[in-house]
Amino acid sequence: MLVLIKDPSEAKRRSAQAREAGAVVRLGAKYGGPKLIRSFSPFLTMISTGDRSLDRKIADEARRSGSLVYVVDFPELNDLNMPAVAKLGDVRVGIYTGGKSPAMASLLRRRIEEEITKEDILQVRLHGEIRSRIKSRFKDYESRKGAIYDLLNDPKIKKLLSRGKYGEAKAAALSRIDG
Repeated sequence: MLVLIKDPSEAKRRSAQAREAGAVVRLGAKYGGPKLIRSFSPFLTMISTGDRSLDRKIADEARRSGSLVYVVDFPELNDLNMPAVAKLGDVRVGIYTGGKSPAMASLLRRRIEEEITKEDILQVRLHGEIRSRIKSRFKDYESRKGAIYDLLNDPKIKKLLSRGKYGEAKAAALSRIDG
């Protein structure tokens, strides 16, 4: 991924997000012409110079080199749009407004982050760790589904997770599974 963003703090923030998702990122501090894009041949080029005509020129060059294009300030130039992503532990929730209101997507992301609890995050972790045990114990889909929802709604497990007692909650869940 090639990031060509005028504002250094935004460039660093967006690069960090891409790296967190596993992307190999190269920052282009200043627009270096066709040479920079051709030398790197990025899968995705993220652009924000603040100048619509320059953004369009860079986008055209990037596409000619085979890159997908994401122009931060001018969604009509995009090959794709980026959702606002709420990240809480292993939970990811994407908010997409079709480029109509990035500010609203950001506001909705913050609201979602406020609603998801520590207990919810621990439930995800717990189910990730015991899922294979549930699959081996309950062979058919309906039985597995029932077992999972029993664990999700178990008052003892919920109480332990809300108090941050993950190990005890896991032991209780395993005890219920193994019956």
